[in-house]
Amino acid sequence: MKVSLLGTILSILLSTTSILFVVTLASSPWILFLCLTALVVVINFIYPKPLLFYLICAIGGAFAESFAIYFSDSTWRYVLPTPPFNIPLWIMPIWANAAIFIVGVHSLMTGSFYV
Repeated sequence: MKVSLLGTILSILLSTTSILFVVTLASSPWILFLCLTALVVVINFIYPKPLLFYLICAIGGAFAESFAIYFSDSTWRYVLPTPPFNIPLWIMPIWANAAIFIVGVHSLMTGSFYV
């Protein structure tokens, strides 16, 4: 499926703003979660993907991270994890944004967009 060049660039820019949200809102996990989820919704209007795509990326990434943290003592730890998963609540929308970013960069690199 081809997407527009403008939509691809906007999705990359918007998904990178998730880093800004994490840096500025890390002390307020619920607000951060809502902002990141809203960002995924906005990006979906610009760069539509099936809802299942976002859910698989969000849940899969969060599960993999939780698994790594739980079963290894040499990995990182979060200051405010959400029980019982040992990861913050906002990790799922971050993983969805990361997937959007990767797909957008892939579209730019392969030229699978229309002008």
